Amino acid sequence: MELRNDRRITQKELAELCKVDIRTIQRIESGDVDPRTYTINLLSEALGYDFKEYPVIEEKQVSAKSLKLALLSGVIFSINSILVVIELVHHSITGVSKMVVFSIHSITPLLFYYAFYLLGKRSKNTWLAISAILMIIILPLINVLYLNTLSLLRWMNELRLTYDILLLVCIAFGIGAIFEGLKKTGHLKKYYLTAGIMTVIQPVMYISYFMLAAGLYLSIVSDLLLTVILSLEYQKVTGKSVISYSKTLLS
Repeated sequence: MELRNDRRITQKELAELCKVDIRTIQRIESGDVDPRTYTINLLSEALGYDFKEYPVIEEKQVSAKSLKLALLSGVIFSINSILVVIELVHHSITGVSKMVVFSIHSITPLLFYYAFYLLGKRSKNTWLAISAILMIIILPLINVLYLNTLSLLRWMNELRLTYDILLLVCIAFGIGAIFEGLKKTGHLKKYYLTAGIMTVIQPVMYISYFMLAAGLYLSIVSDLLLTVILSLEYQKVTGKSVISYSKTLLS
């Protein structure tokens, strides 16, 4: 991808130069397939780069399938976060409904944050990669512990260590998102930086019980921004927007 971008060649133009389908180029760049020798020779000629003589400089891309699953999880996670915040602030969800809401909030982060681990690993962003893995561990734990206490204030007081760890992980993830944003351009830069700043601010608000509700509502916005980031990363890998992909499925 870097070679193609350096030469200002679109995926469609490269496909035409190599006389292959554009989907082939997309799958090679996304890491879904390894190109055959014949295709490598065509790419070498089109890009003016001898892949046999020189090392491949392109970074390993996160697969489109991983991003697609993570994006679906992110949409569910973000929508469900609204119900979680309503419960934490107003305690208006009870019984089985509460169990379902917090179960969803325990499962969906697994794929959602795993995608950010892959993105951080790809770009050698240690802050993003490690904090994403810690999010995968601590969010389900936090939800289970909350269901056992059934009170946000009691949970904050009795399980202070777990709460403090959550705050530190949130800050680390926010810093990782900011670092990632500094490497990007365009919309990805804007969304990474905004989501990162919001994620760093939230734990500061959580320290004060009086600012807690505002911080929780802010988390809904940051979750939505992270989901948008995954949709843009998916578009970057596949060359296809999520909206156009959805229309294709429905048509």
